[in-house]
Amino acid sequence: MTATAAEIHTLVGEFLAVLDEAIRLQETAVDRLKGLCDAVTARNEAALRQIIDDAGMTSAKFAAVEHARQALSARLAAAVGCGLEEVTLSRLVRRVSAEDAQAIEERRRRITALVGDIRRQHRRTAAFVGECAHVNRAFLLGLFPEMESVKTYGHRGGHSRGVGAGLLDARS
Repeated sequence: MTATAAEIHTLVGEFLAVLDEAIRLQETAVDRLKGLCDAVTARNEAALRQIIDDAGMTSAKFAAVEHARQALSARLAAAVGCGLEEVTLSRLVRRVSAEDAQAIEERRRRITALVGDIRRQHRRTAAFVGECAHVNRAFLLGLFPEMESVKTYGHRGGHSRGVGAGLLDARS
């Protein structure tokens, strides 16, 4: 069953509001990744803790926005008479009024750009943190060259340490 143009316009308005919230959350994610690098560089533990705490709250917001987007997608699919899998932003543009299509297209472009920004910033942050770990490992090996192993963490969070290889040897 297809809905009237006014009903579809109302649903599109609600859908755009959800997309706007998703865009705000993505912008926050980019800023948070940049802030992470800055906090590590400045050795600002308080800022780092705040970024980590905020990330947990933002994750719940992302989940809520995604749930709302899926619910509105289902309602839009029913309103325009198509299957849920057909309700992509690109396809939706072809099934709504020109005014709504323009608004959806603007959001689609912004989301696409933000996804690229997040990918780039994530790569930079991962490379930066990896380089910090490499420098720390080299520094520790330089300070304690006779240690069998130094406690460092890999990309999976595990660590390895040689038996009896403490930070300082009390016998020396």
